[in-house]
Amino acid sequence: MSKTKAIFAGSTVLGIPLLIALRAATYKPSPPRADPVEDGVTRIGVIGYTMSGPTGKAHDLANLIAKKYPKKYDTYYYFDNFGWGSFSLQRFADVPFPDRLKGHSTSPFVWLEQSGGKTTPIGGSDDMSTWALETFSDDEEVVRAAKQPPPGLYFHVDNSRMTAHCTKYWGAFTKTTQ
Repeated sequence: MSKTKAIFAGSTVLGIPLLIALRAATYKPSPPRADPVEDGVTRIGVIGYTMSGPTGKAHDLANLIAKKYPKKYDTYYYFDNFGWGSFSLQRFADVPFPDRLKGHSTSPFVWLEQSGGKTTPIGGSDDMSTWALETFSDDEEVVRAAKQPPPGLYFHVDNSRMTAHCTKYWGAFTKTTQ
């Protein structure tokens, strides 16, 4: 290998992780604004990495539930490789967590929110599936989706505030890219 190629390879091997670390250390999250939850509606919140199979599964399951039950459920999403962790620290600072979820740091994190600000932590993708199976045990489509394993590779960029619940204001239901 020539000296030039060796320098380029070395700077790439060291430079990319350094840039990623610098980005992570200086990043300021910018999650979408969340409208107040309407009376009688439960918001399903999903935050996590942009590229994550378990996060994608939770995202799709929340979409399915909100689409099927638009008068009872809406959604909130924030997908960001660098910002979701610090956002979750701020968002849930005053929320009591069950012991099994204290220290949860994997993607995704799912919660339920009712009007008045009552927040119920659910946990990760598996926890959301368990909640969906218990809550929608007589809905074959939701049960089937909850039992599916997470996709291996899933890239989604839907940080919109559009949900099945608010399509009357903003048009067509948002579909994630798979």
